[in-house]
Amino acid sequence: MADEKNKTMMIREAVVADIPRLVELRMRLFADVGMAPEPAETERLREATRAYFSQAMPEGVMRTWVADNDGELVGTGSVIEFIRPPYPANLAGREAYVLNMYVLESHRRQGLARRIFAAIMDDARARGYAKVCLHASPDGKALYESFDFVTNPTAMEWHV
Repeated sequence: MADEKNKTMMIREAVVADIPRLVELRMRLFADVGMAPEPAETERLREATRAYFSQAMPEGVMRTWVADNDGELVGTGSVIEFIRPPYPANLAGREAYVLNMYVLESHRRQGLARRIFAAIMDDARARGYAKVCLHASPDGKALYESFDFVTNPTAMEWHV
């Protein structure tokens, strides 16, 4: 029954009015992956996230898709575009980073993450990105591999 309901659930691009709920979904994502901030920092992170979304979404720097269940947002995924200098495999220099892939536990394993990610990838193809990157959780890895994503063993990161 839940599977039938999710087949009719709308996957749509988020709008500015969705920001309060998007912030809450991101906070739940952090909690679910063991990255919840200390209680004293929770409100600061919530406000910083709200400020970022409020600027980045209208400017088009970040685009977000949601699973909308009759006005209740139950899943989300975002993409941030960035421009690099051209290089041999990417003369346009346009790339994207996927983040915030999250579905409420009560709606998981019903195809919503796949539908959200498919919308993101359709948009990435339409925008002509030469490269799309993401960090996969163990639970999400199979989904991304089904879209032909591969692990990149050459990337390195620096953390403050």
